[in-house]
Amino acid sequence: MPIGAVTQLTGISSHTLRKWETRYAAVEPVRTETGRRLYTQVQVQRLSLLRDLIRQGHQISQLAAMSDEDLEGLRQAPPVEQTQRSYEAAVVVGPVLSAVLRKKNVAGLQFESEAGAAWLTKTAAKSAPRERGEALAVELPTITEADVQSLITVRREHFDHVVVVYGFANRKSLRRLLDSGLLCLKAPVGAEELLQSLAVVVEGRTVLANLEAVPAHRFSQASIARLAALSPKLQCECPNHIAQLLLDISAFEQYSMECEDTDPAERALHARLRLIAANARSLFEEAMAEVAENEGLELEEL
Repeated sequence: MPIGAVTQLTGISSHTLRKWETRYAAVEPVRTETGRRLYTQVQVQRLSLLRDLIRQGHQISQLAAMSDEDLEGLRQAPPVEQTQRSYEAAVVVGPVLSAVLRKKNVAGLQFESEAGAAWLTKTAAKSAPRERGEALAVELPTITEADVQSLITVRREHFDHVVVVYGFANRKSLRRLLDSGLLCLKAPVGAEELLQSLAVVVEGRTVLANLEAVPAHRFSQASIARLAALSPKLQCECPNHIAQLLLDISAFEQYSMECEDTDPAERALHARLRLIAANARSLFEEAMAEVAENEGLELEEL
């Protein structure tokens, strides 16, 4: 089935389907010679499972690596608790995560640039637990059996909340970690998503709590500019107008984000403006993708 039919059957937007494929490898549709995506009935059933579980409160980054059988079992289990606790401080372990979050200048974060596996082994061996109530984010390129045991021990003895950002892990390891109360995110993970997962509290409020819904940029600025400069085959100027709107909205989105960082007194307002701009951009990116497909144009997806 083509992507249009799948969106109608599942209620999942084409933009979301592409994101689940490219970022999380949740499904791998067949590609035609012209590059069009085609989905099997089994894949459509899997997508429906993912949709239902996300509505229950699960995250796609946790679900993508699970088998269809595990997903079905999870759907039949009681829904996850929707409330989220906030923490006054969090430890961030690993060079990549530390570099990503240092740029945000968020108070309450303690950075450990040591490799995740070595830090976990050392921390799990400590007899005296650290003060409870802190959250932990740790990066692991690969989750080994030893890492699983260390993570479970660290979660039980030292931290109330543990987020694992991993590159590769088998389903058995992920299942053990999830059953032990850990949150597992497939790399790469952006700063906003990671902070939201940690729910760090700054100045009495959960930092960036409203940014979970901020859509990521789908196309490069250069790709949008190229479309704006093209002479369309359509008998109207819609492609050019959409591209120009995207450039303008993206510029306002960036401006709002800069105002949010430089004007603390109006931070909440500018955060809201940025969110509105980002959602508007996402809608026009969807329109741009449809126009480009109609025009036979190649766009540079991020």
